Amino acid sequence: MNKTPRNIIANFIGYGANLLFAAICIPFYIKLMGVEAYGLIGIFATIMAVVIPLDFGLSTTFNREFAGDSALTDKAGEMRDLLRTMQPVFFGTAVVICLAIVLVSSFVAQHWLRPETFTKETLQQTIAIMGIVVGLYWPIYLYTAGLAGLQRQALLNVISVSMDFLRFCGGVAVLWTISPTAQAFFFWQAFVNLVHLYIIAVALWSSLPRTGIKSRFRRDLLVKEWRFKTGLSGISIAALVQTQADRILLSRIFSLRVFGYYSLAAMLASGLSRIIGPIYTALFPRFTSLVARNEHERLVMAYHRGCQLMSVLVLPMATVIAVFSHEILLLWTRDSDTADSAYLIVSMLTISTALNGIAHLSYAIQLANKWTKLAFWGTVITAALMVPSLVFMALRFGPVGAACVGVFINGLGMVIGLWIMHSRFLKGELRAWYMQDVASPLAAVLGVVFIGRCVMNAAMPIIPMTISLLTITFMALLAATLAAPLMRDWLLSRFCSLKS
Repeated sequence: MNKTPRNIIANFIGYGANLLFAAICIPFYIKLMGVEAYGLIGIFATIMAVVIPLDFGLSTTFNREFAGDSALTDKAGEMRDLLRTMQPVFFGTAVVICLAIVLVSSFVAQHWLRPETFTKETLQQTIAIMGIVVGLYWPIYLYTAGLAGLQRQALLNVISVSMDFLRFCGGVAVLWTISPTAQAFFFWQAFVNLVHLYIIAVALWSSLPRTGIKSRFRRDLLVKEWRFKTGLSGISIAALVQTQADRILLSRIFSLRVFGYYSLAAMLASGLSRIIGPIYTALFPRFTSLVARNEHERLVMAYHRGCQLMSVLVLPMATVIAVFSHEILLLWTRDSDTADSAYLIVSMLTISTALNGIAHLSYAIQLANKWTKLAFWGTVITAALMVPSLVFMALRFGPVGAACVGVFINGLGMVIGLWIMHSRFLKGELRAWYMQDVASPLAAVLGVVFIGRCVMNAAMPIIPMTISLLTITFMALLAATLAAPLMRDWLLSRFCSLKS
């Protein structure tokens, strides 16, 4: 049975809840702690993004193995052995990461960050606590990948939504009632992660088929498909530089307050990942299964349907956020200084994220075919371009200039990478991707948003402005759906079935 539609819906609920919690709670974080303290949350996000690729592709491989093996009844024992083998690797790495962050906390506080009000001692303590939080996150990714590979994504999202509620809303409660400090905030995050780790570990082990045989550590499973894992490792390292160079460098170039504005803008732009992630997470196991069964025609159809769904959902949101970034920031934070300082950064980062998102399923096709060469060299080249470009643009044009770099890099990578991928795996489908999957819905969205921008009055009161933005977003979403052939046919078929 194809679980993809159900998984996509479950993932959207999970990612949507995360976005909702963030949208509600972040203004409280800023109000209670201040923009400079929120910059420390940006530092934490940077550390997390730096650490995640250090699994060197093991979690992705784990996801892929479970996606392939779960359809085979004779693989139950191997799946349990694989989990037993991976656990000490991830828990051991978590301890190393935690200790490493604690050890470098003094250097980061003394020589890297540029605080305006924080003491060096406070910064060091906060970063050390972050190390504990990150260490607890690490094995959570292992169990998350396992549940996703088993296509138990409804259960996964029930757990995620519950933990996100505790993480975000509990964080506000701690800041409000106990202490409005970064240290209290991160202590709470560590506690929630400990609870999350226990629950998700029990959930994955309970979801695996029982064999009656005790699972065991198997070294051979670690070296299985080593070429694929090595390729993923290279991609992870290069992607680390490509995706996090801005935050790593900018945290040094700008003051902690300016970096706080950049982090806030990045948080708003990353809301698109709550759309991109559910689609990718649901379709990657589907692509892997179709490739394994050599069902090329169904793979092509699933790919185009997924790409059009990605465009229909990403492009309206991205365009509205990019064009109305000032109004959205003003409505969200209720602070004109924050809106004035961050809106152009939001626009550039949103466009960059959208370019990456609409091409993201091509990466899923590559991994489903166990081909990592293109992604590896693509990330190496773009990372090499990004670092000097970021330094130059940041020093010359400030945070807005730095945000523009991602637009150029992701646009260039999308054009070249898509051409190579389609030439290898989906010959003759590139034109359909450009014209039907992307250009048609994009043109429809731009038309709606242009009219909305002409009609919208920046001096509107809060309620009319909110209604106007929601109306423009809905109309852009509808226009994109009608302009994308496969999505339009699906919508009409649903309408006809309801009528009959």
